[in-house]
This record gives sequence, C-alpha cells and structure tokens, in this order.
Amino acid sequence: MIQPHPIAPAAPATPEPAEQTIPVLGAGLDFSDPHSPLAPYYLRNGHVALVGLLGLFFFFLSFVPLWHTDVWGHLKFGEWMVQHGQLAADPLSPFAEPRPPGLHAYWLCQSGMYVVYHGGELLAGGDATHRREGGVQALRTLHLLALATRFVVLLLALRRLSKSLAVASLGLLFIMLLASGHIAILRPQAFAELFFACVLLVLGRDVLSRRALVFLPVLLAVWANCHGSYLLGLVLIGAWFLGRLATVYFTERTLRPGVLLADVPLRRLFLALLLSTAAVALLNPHGPFIFSNTLQMGDNANVAKMEEWQPIDFHKLGPAFWIYLVSLSALPLSQLVSKKFLSPGALALLAAFGVQAVLHQRMLVWWLMLVPWTLMPLWGSIAERLPPAWRFAADVPSFRKTILAFLLGGVIALWSAPGQWLVTGTATPLDRALSLGTPWQLAEQLRKPDETASLPELTETLAAYGPEKRFHGRVFASETQGDYLLWSLPPETPVLLYTHVHLFSPKYYQNCQIVMRGGTGWEGFLAAYGVNLIAIEADQWPGLRAAVLGDTAWKVVLDESGKADKPDVRTR
Repeated sequence: MIQPHPIAPAAPATPEPAEQTIPVLGAGLDFSDPHSPLAPYYLRNGHVALVGLLGLFFFFLSFVPLWHTDVWGHLKFGEWMVQHGQLAADPLSPFAEPRPPGLHAYWLCQSGMYVVYHGGELLAGGDATHRREGGVQALRTLHLLALATRFVVLLLALRRLSKSLAVASLGLLFIMLLASGHIAILRPQAFAELFFACVLLVLGRDVLSRRALVFLPVLLAVWANCHGSYLLGLVLIGAWFLGRLATVYFTERTLRPGVLLADVPLRRLFLALLLSTAAVALLNPHGPFIFSNTLQMGDNANVAKMEEWQPIDFHKLGPAFWIYLVSLSALPLSQLVSKKFLSPGALALLAAFGVQAVLHQRMLVWWLMLVPWTLMPLWGSIAERLPPAWRFAADVPSFRKTILAFLLGGVIALWSAPGQWLVTGTATPLDRALSLGTPWQLAEQLRKPDETASLPELTETLAAYGPEKRFHGRVFASETQGDYLLWSLPPETPVLLYTHVHLFSPKYYQNCQIVMRGGTGWEGFLAAYGVNLIAIEADQWPGLRAAVLGDTAWKVVLDESGKADKPDVRTR
C-alpha cells in the first residue's frame, strides 16, 4: 500500500483592506420600504381619501358666509372687556337687568373672538370697510379652524375605540350628516363642542394616563370660562366613573373601599372628576357660585321660551324628530349585529343625554357626538368579521401616499377662502362674507348717512324728518336682527332686544314677544320706549308686519318679505 504524500495546508489568504464607509444622513431609512423605521408615519389609501373628502368639506365650508346670529352680541362684550381690561360691569344694554346671572358665562371666549376680529382688522388695514372685511374674514377662519379641529379630535376618539380608521370615518360621517344644521353658526358653543370632543378622546383609554389628570382639569377650567355647557364635561367623566364602578362591582361582588381603590381605572376617574370639579369652582370670576349661576341661567324663563330649548315635538315630525329617531335607531341595530355589548358607562351616558335631548332640542348636538362614540366598540367588532377587502387589510402604507396626502391638503388649503386671503391679501367683500340676514347696510346708513345710501327710502325719510338728516331714536329689532345692530350702532342709538335674552327680565321679554307678534298694545310699548325704527324678518313675524302696514304713522323704507332671512325695516 502506497501512502500518499500529505497535502500541505493552504496559506491563509491575506485579508484585503476593508473599504472605508462614509456616514450617510438618514442611513437605514428606506422611503420605499414599508418596514423601514419611517413606516409607522406613512399614510395609506384610506388616509389619502380621508384627507381629500374632509378637505373638500372644509373647502366649501370656508366660503359659507358668517351667520348673523349670536356672534355679534358676544363680540360686543368682548370688545368692551378687551378695551377696558376688565369684565363687563353691566350687560351693555339700558333695557337689561343690572346684574343678571350668566353675565360673565362666556367672557374668555368673547374676549378671544374680539382679539381675533381686531387682528383681522389690523391685517386688512385701509379704510373702515376694508378693516371690517378683514375682521369678518378672521372670524370665519377661526370658526373653520374650530370645526376642523373638532372633527379631527372626534375622528381620533372614534379611532381609539373602534381600532379601525374606516369604522371611525363612518362614525364621523354619521356626526357630520346629522349635525350639519348648526355648524354654520359661530358662537361660544362651537368651542365648547371641541372641548366635549377632547373629553371623549381622553376617556377612550382603558386607563386614564397621569397626563390626563392634569389635562382634564385645565380643559374643564377653560371650558367653564367659555360656555355654560362645562357641566356636560363633568357629566361625561362622572357617568364614565359610575360605569366603571358598576363593572368593578359586578366583577368583585363588593363595594369595599380597599377593592375599589385597588382598581386603577376607577381610582383615576375619581381623581379626574374631583380635580376637574375643583378647577371649575376655583378658576372663574365667580368662584364656587358658578354652579348656581349656571343652573339659574338654565332655568331662566326667557331661555325656556326659545325654540331650541323646547322638547322635541313628536307630532310635527320636524327635523329634530327625524334626527333623534335615526340616531336612536342606531343603538339597538348595532347591538343586535355586534357580539359585544354596550358598557355600563356607555349605558349611563346614553340614558342621561338621551333623555335631555328629548326635553331640550339643543342637547341634540351633544347627543349626536356621543352616540357614535359609544357604538365604536360594537362597530369595530362588526368590522372584524368582514372580509379583508372590506377592512382595507391589503392597503399598504407608503411614502408616496404620504406626500400625496400632504400635497392634496395643501392645495385645498390654498384654494380655500382663508388661503386666498393669505395669497392675495384681499378679504372677501361684506356682501359675500356676511349672511343675507345681516343688517349691515342698514347699520352703515344709520351711522353714516352722508357716506352710505344703500337704502334710498331711508335716505329720503331721514332727509324729510330727521334732525340734521341723521337718525335719532331707538331701534326695535328681533333678537336675530338686534345682534348686529347692537354691535354696530353707537350707544346713543340703543337696540331694545338681541339674542342674549337671559339678560332681560321675563316681563320685558314677554312684552317684546307681544310686539313681534303684533299683539294688543304693541304701539304703546314702542311709544313708551321711544322706538321710531323697526327691523324684523318680515316672513317670520307676519303679525307685526301686518300691524305696521295698517298704521299710517309708520313708513316702510325696506320690505323684504318673501326673501328668507332678509330684514324688513319700518320707521316713523
């Protein structure tokens, strides 16, 4: 046997010098890779579609004229408080009660709205007309931003409970369609609705975070200085606490303090309610008396007569009836289809707000935000049983979709009314920026008859009967017409009535209603107060229109009957 020669081991290869790497900015971030570190921030097809749909909604909403009710009365208070650096000492009307409850219920919101309006005036510059156009455009922009923020917060709140963007979008559409009747009105309640949505977002967590224990008291304190509906925020937290208390009881079969305190969600809800109540009581101009003042304002006899505070009339089958019926029907239908059940907290909230919505139509606004929020867990469970295609499971996030969403939103923003103001520097003219019911032309002619002659009949009347060809006297207007007139006319031309009806005595407001209906004694009431000009919506108050037409002492200077929301003006 021949032994082979041993094979010599191969010499180790000489290692080549390693190639020097140059650090690259953003290394490891692949914009085309759905698994890159940036992937959690990429958007999907659903996000792009949502940006487009919401963007178009707010684009068209940006061109809606500023509604003529509510805002101008609040703006008048804000103007006085900002210029004097203190809260209004009286209701700014010689015919109102001297110190009525609720006088300062909106002070923070009123002051903020006026600051925005005055900022728009300064940005616009020029003569009085251009400054007014800038102020109006600034208010419209503020309103649009408040609405946009509220809907975004609601979307996040619905998404948190449903775990699905598609389901949350459906819930948001539910709210936008049923609550669309009031969104064009700018008033402090528009910001209160945003605060309401913020509370819903915070309560959507299984356990309140420590930050929420700070955020909720601060939010409720701000809310209490903006609008009397802050009580609804406390009701939200309180009902959610009671719901959690019921859950703990049904689980542990005991209400021993030790067991209750050991439950972290229950403990934090109690702390949030306690701290929020204390913040409201301490951080307002009236201290703890704010609660009694709010309740007195809610029980005001004048407020109770307003249509929006009336119960839903189930015999007339009006819009409020159908809105409530549709929203209420969603509850049992969702429960039948879903495998989940409404939580005790959701049931407590639905019972409290559902009853109030029947008793007071104005509560429908809050009810419509609450119903989809409570149904999100049920709708989310229904969506989980749908085929993947219906749940957008195959929708892959990408950087390109993210860029597309930002470009789409930017283009829509630039073409909107605020965007055009930013680009061109020219605000929308008043005849398009203000609603048809705004008596701004009448107010301008009364203030500056030598410069404005938009109402020829009024010009002739002032020239024939008015001293120095100027208007001297007092104005009787419906609440909705009186708002702008109170804002625009000087103190020596007082207006007898405007939308803050809670500031007037019940007897005075009752007499004003008799006048608006053209009832017995209307002439005596107007004569006693020295009224020589009437501005009303002719079609809404046919009794007074007919009474004035039959009185030769009055002359019609503008008759807009047959034109919705247009003012009808009489003088003598």
